Amino acid sequence: MMKYRVIMSSKGLIAIPKKIREQLSSDILEMTFVDGEIKVRPIKSVLEIGGRLSGYTKKHVDKKNHVKAWEEHVKEKFANS
Repeated sequence: MMKYRVIMSSKGLIAIPKKIREQLSSDILEMTFVDGEIKVRPIKSVLEIGGRLSGYTKKHVDKKNHVKAWEEHVKEKFANS
C-alpha cells in the first residue's frame, strides 16, 4: 500500500504524487467523500461518465453514437496528458 501526505492549497487543489499517478490507468478520476474519508478512483471508461457529460458532446452527434463520440472526445482532449 502506498501512503502519502499532501497539502491542499487555499483553492482546494492537491497534487497526486508521481508514483501514484504512474499506477493510474486514467487521467479522469472520481472522488467520493464518506464518513469523513476521501476516496479517489480512476474512471477507466467513458461509459462510466457518459451520461453526466452529455452537455459537452458536439451538437451534431446523434444520441445513438454518443458513446463513440465521447471516446473520441476524451482521446483528443487527453492525448497529450
